[in-house]
Amino acid sequence: MSYYIRASNRRKFTVEELGKTLYSVVFPNWTKAHAIARLNNAEYTFDKTSFLCSSRTIYKNNAPIGSMSFNWIGHLYLNLTTEKGEDLLYVLKLKGLFWKRVELVDRGSQNLLLTMHQESNWFIYNYRIEELNTAAIRYPLIELLGILGVGATLLRDRNNNGS
Repeated sequence: MSYYIRASNRRKFTVEELGKTLYSVVFPNWTKAHAIARLNNAEYTFDKTSFLCSSRTIYKNNAPIGSMSFNWIGHLYLNLTTEKGEDLLYVLKLKGLFWKRVELVDRGSQNLLLTMHQESNWFIYNYRIEELNTAAIRYPLIELLGILGVGATLLRDRNNNGS
């Protein structure tokens, strides 16, 4: 399958499969403290717990399903819980010369799960998804792509702002 995360501006992007839009993710304001997505009658929200912290709680229909937070190196840690109650730990990292790709790795084994290749146009970043190890991804892929889109946006903004 061919997946893309395409930004229409700095506060909105869509997740696409073979050119068909699956859903959109919107940051309602410029601070990006909050994000909203709707997929298959479910609403996903990403809320920052306070203005001073870097962590966010991920909700699906107002029930917490995970969190994301930066470590001191600048990697984004994803903690997700499946519907079966299994806790999954991932790390999202900027890689390559000028950070042209984003990699998702399993936090425990450091196995590479997928790579997002950047296709940029000034401050708007699009990503082409290359699935490398779909058997090891134990979270629903379509939902995970939206979470990764938010994570990649936050990584890129943090890197561009130098914070």
